[in-house]
Amino acid sequence: MVRILVIHLNNRMPKLDERAKRELLKKAQELLFKYPGVKFNGTFIDDDGVGICDWEAPDAATVERIVRELGAPYDKVVAVKQVLP
Repeated sequence: MVRILVIHLNNRMPKLDERAKRELLKKAQELLFKYPGVKFNGTFIDDDGVGICDWEAPDAATVERIVRELGAPYDKVVAVKQVLP
């Protein structure tokens, strides 16, 4: 498994109310059944919608397919390695 970050910098995440968050999470969970080797760890954003989504997957291309299917805005999908604890 590889750690994958989806970067939301210029293409920011829209503000979501609690209902929209639940619906997006449900859609993501349903979609992940098609990708058994993928784990979604969470989304982290500031008040302006700038942030990241943290994933574990076989490769960045798989996560990019999922994010496109979800219809979420993003700038870049990147595989990263931890270099400091």
